Amino acid sequence: MGDTGTTHGEPYAYDNQIPLVLYGKGVKPGLYRMQVHASDVAPSAAMLMEMGAPASAEGEPRVESIAQGH
Repeated sequence: MGDTGTTHGEPYAYDNQIPLVLYGKGVKPGLYRMQVHASDVAPSAAMLMEMGAPASAEGEPRVESIAQGH
């Protein structure tokens, strides 16, 4: 490991995992302990903003954290 911080290729899971916090209108309160891939962030944010997913988005919105009727 170098002195410049972590990269996406580190061999240790704790260097590759970070919490995702969603807050605001349309977010269902709760603690969700499932794995979220980085590719799910943009579609989730787009859904909360009531926009279509980005054209090149490969992930899926995390609907379990989005309030019904939103």
